[in-house]
Amino acid sequence: MTIESMFSRYRQSALTMVYLSDVSYATLLSSSQWFKHGWTLLELLAPNNIMFFRCDWSLYADSPSNHKNDTTIVRELEQATGIASCHLANFHPGVEDA
Repeated sequence: MTIESMFSRYRQSALTMVYLSDVSYATLLSSSQWFKHGWTLLELLAPNNIMFFRCDWSLYADSPSNHKNDTTIVRELEQATGIASCHLANFHPGVEDA
């Protein structure tokens, strides 16, 4: 499967659920090993709706429908990845974004 087709699948999904097996109530989202996987960038930028879950399957934050709309989580993601919050929340690929 190509990067373009994977991006398209994630973009068209109604919701991307991210299970963080190493994140509990005592740890931060940004400390997860998930950020060390090669495909994380695609999984993070492509979906319009994403929800993060802790190791016990509880929501990482109380955002009702989309963690990409939660400024606290987006700020945490920005610090963990170095990607500007505007791209994390609403990424549209193009020459300038690459």
